[in-house]
Parts: sequence; C-alpha cells; structure tokens
Amino acid sequence: MNKKILLLTTTICMLPLILGAALYNYLPAEIPIHWDASGSADRYCNKLLAIIGHPLFFALINIIVHYRVSFSADGTGSKIINIITLWICPVLSVIVLTIVFLTAANF
Repeated sequence: MNKKILLLTTTICMLPLILGAALYNYLPAEIPIHWDASGSADRYCNKLLAIIGHPLFFALINIIVHYRVSFSADGTGSKIINIITLWICPVLSVIVLTIVFLTAANF
C-alpha cells in the first residue's frame, strides 16, 4: 500500500472540516443531509455531527478502500481502475459536503 497516497486522500477527505468551521455561524442547528425526489429535505443532522462526523466517515471509508485495494491487488487488475477506486472517496467528500454545507448556509 502506498502510504503517501493514503495520507493525501485521507487529508482531502477531511478538507470539508475547514469549510464547515468557516461557515459554522451561518449554518442552522440542523443541517439537511438527504433530499427526496422533489428536492425537499427529509433527513437532518446536528450541525456539529455534520461538520465533524461526515468528513470522518468519508476518511474511514477511504482507509477501508485503500486497505481493500492493497490486499486484493495481485498485479493482474487494471491500474486505472485502482487509481479511480482510491480517489473516489476524497472527490465525493469534497463535492458532496461542499454542496451540503453551502446549501445549508444559503450560499
């Protein structure tokens, strides 16, 4: 397993913490985290849990994915698929949590 890539991707997963901290005073006490088909929020999360817990969740999933890919890599798989797999959590963390925080803060 490439520990530099693991450290980099895990750090990127945690970047939304900075945005959440910057927007803390603008965020409502309950942050919408799920929307129904019509676009109405139907699930909410405590502000502090959303700011800290969701990036930690993405980081944990990222670590699990890295270990899974490193232990299952036998050299016969596609290198590009492995790269995409390793970077999907950090990319989703930044995109999804940025949208959630900015939407909740009415920006």
